[in-house]
Amino acid sequence: EITKEEMDNAVETAVLLGAPVIRVWAGEKSPSDDDCEYRQKIADNAKYMSEQAAKHNIRIGFEYHRNTLTENAESAVDLMKKIDCDNVGLYWQPRGVLTPEENHRELLYVAPYLIGNLHVHNHNDEQGYQPLSLIEDNLRLYYNDIKDKPYNLMIEFVKDGIIENLLSDSKVLQSIIL
Repeated sequence: EITKEEMDNAVETAVLLGAPVIRVWAGEKSPSDDDCEYRQKIADNAKYMSEQAAKHNIRIGFEYHRNTLTENAESAVDLMKKIDCDNVGLYWQPRGVLTPEENHRELLYVAPYLIGNLHVHNHNDEQGYQPLSLIEDNLRLYYNDIKDKPYNLMIEFVKDGIIENLLSDSKVLQSIIL
């Protein structure tokens, strides 16, 4: 469990680094393992951190990730509504367990709560990370709905973690956004 001192230290570090966003995780439980008390604790911590960060014009961005309360669109939006702070929002990334159409619906559902950072990767549990070129059409589908907004597309992981794959993936993203 995170303490107020740890949250204060995170804000202080962001101030020293000039970071506009502090990325946080919405606990360590899937929504299916959640109880109201746990969700409320995550929301209360976010509200406290939000207040501290707002003093420095810093936003709080929840990672959109499995095994957290932001594992899926419904749970993530519910948490954002419970927190209800202007400087708190969501990152987003496609989930490998969903079809491109399902991911697209999730993106549209969470879009009002996005803080402008979208993780881009091509991952599935069977094959691990694969080139973005294999999902270029899917990425275009996602990006077309947000291209008029000030979002950052961030390559989070690349196949085998090698620079050549990062460069190839970067070219795919460039072709989508330019």
